[in-house]
Order: sequence, then structure tokens, then C-alpha cells
Amino acid sequence: MAQIIKRKLFYGFGALGLIAFIFALTMGLSSGKLSGSTKDVKLGAADPPISQLPPAVEQLSNAFITVAHAVTPAVVQVQVTSTPKAVNVPNGQDSPDNMFKFFFGPDFPFHNFNMPSPHPSPEKALGSGVIVSPDGYIITNNHVVQGVDKDGIKVTLLDNRTFDAKLIGRDPTTDVAVI
Repeated sequence: MAQIIKRKLFYGFGALGLIAFIFALTMGLSSGKLSGSTKDVKLGAADPPISQLPPAVEQLSNAFITVAHAVTPAVVQVQVTSTPKAVNVPNGQDSPDNMFKFFFGPDFPFHNFNMPSPHPSPEKALGSGVIVSPDGYIITNNHVVQGVDKDGIKVTLLDNRTFDAKLIGRDPTTDVAVI
């Protein structure tokens, strides 16, 4: 019992110390004592460092712009919906390692808090892909589509048209997937 009380005191004082440190740091930064005066800061240069680009650099820049304009319509947004597997979360009041019980004791009113549901809800994520064939095959990353639900992939083109997609194949080793 004495060990438990010592551990509670240790963690409690550690948490208070960390909160005090963060508070002191933010107060010091906001008052200007730690960050220095902002009156002396001048951003930007009076003159640009290079007034004229060498011809090779300008040609490379123009080539990059031309390629970007040509391939931009092939870049798509990939939105996936997945439902994670159910997690076995013990009931907040019966769990021996419950954080609230540990710090506030067994009589703490748990019902006043929204405890996480043990039943996961669908998750949505965004990624990107590139159309690689005229019939609509898209290459994207495996981590974008990993764990996706059936009928859980939607693709949005540059002109905001949206299509349903399906997973054709994926390779976790190279992090590549085809939809």
C-alpha cells in the first residue's frame, strides 16, 4: 500500500512539475523575455540575390513548368473509408489500470466523461494517385488503401468529377497499389 501511495505522489508531482515548466516557458516566450525583442527583426532582402537567371536555369524551369502542366490532369485525389477492427477496451469503472481510478480513487464519477467506444467507427483518409492508362488504372501508395472497406475507395479528378474505384492489387513491400 505504501508503494502505491509513493507511486501516486511521484507521478502526481511529476505531472505538476511538467505543467509548471510548460506554463513558465509559454509565459516567458509570450512576454518577450526569452524570445528577444521583435522590433529589430527585418524580413526579406533589400535586393534580390540574383537579378537575372542563367539561361540553363531558366530553360530547366520552363521545362519543369511545361511537364507539370502536361501531367497535372492525371493526378487524382484518392479518398478511402476503412473500419478498423474492434478493440477490446475494458470498462472504465472495472479496469484496474484505469487512469482516473489511479489518480482520483475508486469513487471518481466516471459517468461524467465520454469514454471511447469499444466499437470503432469508419475512418476516412486521403491520398493521391496518378492515372497510368486510358482505361483508368491508377497507381497510388499501398498505405493509402491498406485496410480499405469493400466499395470504400473514391477518386476525384482535377475537374472535381468523382468515381468509385476498386482495389486491383497492392504490394506492401514497395508501398505500391493499383486501383
